[in-house]
Amino acid sequence: MKFFAWLLLQERIQCKTNLKRKNVLDSDTCDLCGLAPETPDHIISQCEFARRFWLHLGWDPASIPPVSKLWEVQGQAGAPAHSLSTMFLLCCWHLWLHRHGVVFRHQAMNLRYLLLECHNATQLWRWRLPVQLRDEVEHWSNLFLM
Repeated sequence: MKFFAWLLLQERIQCKTNLKRKNVLDSDTCDLCGLAPETPDHIISQCEFARRFWLHLGWDPASIPPVSKLWEVQGQAGAPAHSLSTMFLLCCWHLWLHRHGVVFRHQAMNLRYLLLECHNATQLWRWRLPVQLRDEVEHWSNLFLM
């Protein structure tokens, strides 16, 4: 996931605009919404599916900074500050994985499935984080189950 985060901050993740620029694809339209070019920013916060995800968590998608400045993200919905960057990147990672499954594995777009995957990941990550952050992860885990 660290490599994904680095690619995301550099706006170099495999998305349709990057693939079109490399002449791999003819169209850069988002497969999930069909309304806009699929850029890294679109995948993370501008696509209607991503917007529904963030709104479910109590976040305003419009307040999410561009991916090149994700380190400037501000906590919302009572998000604990110490685990914010880790858990926020976990959300971005799973948004991208879900999009990948829809585009390449022909899986259905499913917000409940995405939330469950994020919940399961937080439970695994809980034990990898320092002891003082483990309780904060419960906040995130509960958001995914609401």
